[in-house]
Amino acid sequence: MCKPQSLVFLVIGGILLALVPQRLPAQVQSPEQDSDPAWESRLGAAAMLRPVSPGVDKYRLMPLPFVEVVYRHRYFLSTERGLGATVVAANGFSADLALHFDLGRKEDWAETELRGLGDIGAAPVAAATLRYRNGGYTVAVKGRRALGSYDGLRGESTLARQWRTGSGLVLTLESYLAWADSATMAAFYGVDAAQSLRSGRAGYRPGAGLERWGGRLRLMRQIGARWGVAATLDYGVLLGDARRSPLTSEDNQLVQAALAVFFRF
Repeated sequence: MCKPQSLVFLVIGGILLALVPQRLPAQVQSPEQDSDPAWESRLGAAAMLRPVSPGVDKYRLMPLPFVEVVYRHRYFLSTERGLGATVVAANGFSADLALHFDLGRKEDWAETELRGLGDIGAAPVAAATLRYRNGGYTVAVKGRRALGSYDGLRGESTLARQWRTGSGLVLTLESYLAWADSATMAAFYGVDAAQSLRSGRAGYRPGAGLERWGGRLRLMRQIGARWGVAATLDYGVLLGDARRSPLTSEDNQLVQAALAVFFRF
């Protein structure tokens, strides 16, 4: 376990590095000059820092592969988006269906903060995203359903603004509002009778409702002909029953910090 400062500073450093102006090699073509290949691939390595559980002031640093493979602008395999396909794409509207994997939560990730709560099992997650793009703006609604374990549903609505520059920089600012059903809220914020007995905490039964609002900064920068760097910072504020949970020690929290280096094929 670790505190968030180390990777946050590294992510900020990556962002500053990516913002440094640089001239792309002469052989790198603009998007208009590139042919339209069937496959688009970015592969690399990443590190991600996130809380052991929402609202808990203890963090896990996880090494991850960075994968972003797209076939004919429709089928994709992605560390972030999962395995799926764009089933509708017309007039700025699109709809994606995908399968992710939720690692759940282990009590021994934070032996003090999660003592007596038991584990939340890992499970595949079915996801659907509806999106509308107009210029640099994107509005989206996302839903994720755990297929097993806590069998819960999470949703999120987002508004994003993206900027692209001729130097290979893509910068995105995004605001979001997240909500969850009662099963998800009970799994991550609740304390049932057995957990209360084991942990000594008072019982708590949260209901469905708003979970968090927050903002994300995403950055991707091409460095040279093939290499690139990507960074994400996500900061959020817990709401409603999630905020009132006896498990919550941090209402305002770094939700995620991630940094990746990749090679574009």
